[in-house]
Amino acid sequence: MSTSAVVKDTNSSSEFFAWALSEPHSAKPASMRASREEVLVKLIRLLANLAMHPDIGPDIAHQPEVASSLLRLLQQHDLSEDEELVLNCAALATNLSFYDNSTNKILWGPSLARDGQFAIDLLQCITPLLLCNNEESIVEAARVYGNFSRLPEVRSTLFVPAPMSLNEATDFKIFVIPGLIM
Repeated sequence: MSTSAVVKDTNSSSEFFAWALSEPHSAKPASMRASREEVLVKLIRLLANLAMHPDIGPDIAHQPEVASSLLRLLQQHDLSEDEELVLNCAALATNLSFYDNSTNKILWGPSLARDGQFAIDLLQCITPLLLCNNEESIVEAARVYGNFSRLPEVRSTLFVPAPMSLNEATDFKIFVIPGLIM
């Protein structure tokens, strides 16, 4: 499959994102919500896997609909309720933010504004994953933070998650979080 064919399919997936996000999460009947979430999880996982290919990943990251839909999904879904969806969204953010180029809409936002605000908004949605007790969530969040910390605009405003007591911190968090701060 050529890169252009994948990008064309990515545009179709953007249309699906628009459909899936058309109504507020809570306004959908439970059966329809479950069905949409299952399809969203599979679509996000597919995009995350495609994003690892060096020819395809930058093309996906260039799609403004993917960036805006990813942020909306992270804003609308909570890890405690939609763990698989949120973790796949974090994996997609990780894989797409790997490509450090000037047209990456995941790094710079759909409008390619150079102020870092889109990245900060995305990282605010990712921060709860750092603070939970799920090691997979912590690792994915750390990867996203690592990729975004390459941007000077983000580094200058990078916020440190709320301090936690040593009683709340697991050995794993003690290992991962200092790496983000450095």
